[in-house]
Amino acid sequence: MSRQRDWALRAHNCVLQRKEANKSLSKYSTSCKKGPALIQRAGAAQALAFLRSRSEAEKNGEPKEMGRAYADDLATVLGVRDGAKLLSKAQTDRFASYLELSRNLLDASAWLQRFAQIELADVGEE
Repeated sequence: MSRQRDWALRAHNCVLQRKEANKSLSKYSTSCKKGPALIQRAGAAQALAFLRSRSEAEKNGEPKEMGRAYADDLATVLGVRDGAKLLSKAQTDRFASYLELSRNLLDASAWLQRFAQIELADVGEE
């Protein structure tokens, strides 16, 4: 199986799992749709750091961390354990490896974006 096909399958599974969990889908959908542009503009390390820092409290006191969820899903698509590990890799890789990671992250975010547009079409953005 090709790398792109593998990433597509993982991305689709991530989006479906978020849809089944049905928690803050509008924020997750927004993260998926805006993620590729964020990574393109800011670069892998800065975009991942920003996403991992995104959390706020819901009205009922439960945390909603869709930025972290999106970063974790990016990591899952690329076959990395979680978003924190992916951020650490982006911060410590040599330049050539960082450029490859950035390209791969853009591809992964594009797959998440495509499947979010399909599976979460009826969800509003926030």
